[in-house]
Parts: sequence; C-alpha cells; structure tokens
Amino acid sequence: MHALHVVFLYDDDVSVRFPAHYRMPMLDYLPSQYGIQTDVLCFDSSITEVKFEKRQNGWVAYLPKIRPGSLPAIVAEVQRTRKNIKTAITKIIKDSVVQPTHFVAFNYPLFLRAAEVWAREFAARFIVHIGFLMPEELLQRPSFVHKVRGFGGRLMRDSILKRADQVWVMSDAMRSLFISELGLGEEKVKVWPSGVEVNSTYDFCEDRREVYRRKLGLRRESFGFIYIGALSRFRKLEILIDAMGLLVNRGGYENALLIFIGYAPSVEDTVYLLERARLKHLENFVRIYPSVSEDELPCYIRACDVGLSPIEPNQVLSYSSPVKILEYFKVGLPVIASMIPDQNLVISESEGGVLVGWSPEEFARAMADMYKLPPFKRREMGMRGFNWLVQHREIRKLTRNMVSWLEN
Repeated sequence: MHALHVVFLYDDDVSVRFPAHYRMPMLDYLPSQYGIQTDVLCFDSSITEVKFEKRQNGWVAYLPKIRPGSLPAIVAEVQRTRKNIKTAITKIIKDSVVQPTHFVAFNYPLFLRAAEVWAREFAARFIVHIGFLMPEELLQRPSFVHKVRGFGGRLMRDSILKRADQVWVMSDAMRSLFISELGLGEEKVKVWPSGVEVNSTYDFCEDRREVYRRKLGLRRESFGFIYIGALSRFRKLEILIDAMGLLVNRGGYENALLIFIGYAPSVEDTVYLLERARLKHLENFVRIYPSVSEDELPCYIRACDVGLSPIEPNQVLSYSSPVKILEYFKVGLPVIASMIPDQNLVISESEGGVLVGWSPEEFARAMADMYKLPPFKRREMGMRGFNWLVQHREIRKLTRNMVSWLEN
C-alpha cells in the first residue's frame, strides 16, 4: 500500500455532471487499485448545507454551489465557500489515520487558494489541475459580474500556478500556454487529458441498437449525425444546424437527421437551437434530447452513424481536450471534428475521422462525404478510432500516469 493521502478539491457541480475521467480515478482506481486514501470535495447545487458520504477509503464532501448574480453576492460566495471548505477539510482530517500528503485543486480559484493554504499547514504537496480556462470564459460573457469574477479569478489563478509544486493541464496546447505566458518550468507541467472507460470491444451495445434508434426516432433508413455535450450558446452549435441546412438543400440527403443530446444551462439555449432549425425549415431534420444516464449514453451514440465534435477554435476552447470524440470512438463511431490542437492530434494519429475548418460549409461537405461512404468504410474508420483510444486515452492508463506524478 502506498503511504499516500490525497485530498481532491473538484470544482464541477456533480448534480449536473461528474465525468468518468475524473470520477473513476478519484473514487475508484486510486483507492481500490493503489490503496491510496482519497478524499474529494465537490459542489452540488441541489443542497444547501455541507454533506458527507463515507466511501471505501476516504470521504466525499458535497458543498452547496453558490451562483452570485451581483457584486455583493460575490463577496457572500467567497465567505460562505471558504467556511464550507474549512468545515469539510477539518472533518476529513479529523477522521484520517494518515495525514494528507497531497492537495489537488481543480480550476476554481477559491479551491486553489484553500488547497495551497492547507498543503502548507501539513507540509503536503500542492498540485493544481486546470481542465478549462474558466476565467477567460467568464471574461467573454456580457455580464459585468461575470467579467469581475473572470478578471479576479485569472489574477488569482496565475499567481497560484507559479507557487504550485505541480500543474496538471488538459492538453499539450494548454501546457505550452502556461509555460510561455507564466514561465512555468517544463518539468512542473504535466498533461492529463480527457479519457474514457473502455470496454473489451466497441460493439457492446450492438444487440440494443435498434431499440435506441427507435428511442431517437430513427427509422431503418435514417442516417443519424449525433452531437453529445453542453448545449450552451457559448458553444455556437448553430454551426451544425446551418451545416444541416446546406446538406438538406443539396438534395439526396432526406434521410439524414441531426441529433443533440446534452445539458442546457438554461431553457433559452435549447429554444435558440430549435428556433434556428425552424428558420432553416429543418423541423423534421433536427432533434434535441436532454442528458441521458452515463450507462445508456454509449447505446444512444451507437444508434447513430457519425459523431460530431464542433469545438470553436477560440482563446478558451482551443486549449481543451474534448471527451465527446472519445465517447464516439468508444463505440466505434467515426467522427467529424473541428480543428483545435487536441482534436488535430487525436484524428491525425487515429485516422478515426476527418478534420474540418470552423464553417458550416466545411461541416456540410464532410457530412455529405460520410453519408455517401460505404458502411464498411465508416466501420473501419470507427475501429481505428477505438483501437487508438484503447492505447492512448483509456482511464486506467491515465490514472497510472497520475500515480507516478504523485509518487514523485
């Protein structure tokens, strides 16, 4: 057993999403396979007080998610969240036999600062994981409150990154960004990209494919293009609807359907996409479904024919490591992906899909090509994606990398 005790401060709202590439290492692999005590602090917007859950080798502390809508509310957010963090960590440490050896904080500036303080108190290693350029995204929003949070968050994050013992980032592009802009040492910055849990074969959902095609309204002759993920307007998903309009207007693609499955931060986000489809006279060609369970998601994806990964190459998303492309590969689906560094790497190395520029015209051309491609060619492409995934982005392999960094 490793004499390690890692406290993770994870910033996502787990009542909405808790991606497997974070959840499985923290709550399963590290405790069960490596004997490492792991405690996790995370947000949950469905609660109003800190709650605790005892697990096999550690605790999970759920903190209320506070969403400030005004400048005074930002102050209240800071004060209450600091208090909740202290409550959670105090209980975790009180019930631990081994004192913490590592504090790993994700994204959220208050988590980063709290982890730094607690790590210093216990002479523990302090690690920061940046999975998303959150302050930069807030700075792009129209709200003055968001801009204030983004400006303050970026100053705090960049200052703390310089003092961290290690920095884990999502992509090679993000690693280069922080090394060049902040002067971080190359040995200090590690790449922990998105990953997925992989089954022994890609076709484990095949016996249920027709069932899930019916759930999606796909007829026997239908050809499904699928997008999974966030439906926020920040993602500019209208590019897919516009591409679908170009495809349908060409003629000969009457059986094509564009399917969205995902979480919309607000009702307006879904309404916007539906209205865009209506204006393009695509009511019969576009369908939007809410998020589905993680267990069922592969079957919904497998029910379709081609996966879509439109990530705008902007100053925030260009540094991401999209998991959706890996979810498509997991079930052997070929992919059409926009050109950002991580997707360029995945597609060029795997040959599991095609890359396109950020325009409806390029997506439409690629969709038409995939539609006309013989089914066995699409299967070959999807199989190449699956094989690459097994070798490079399987969660257990990524977890082994993490353990080596912790031990060093």
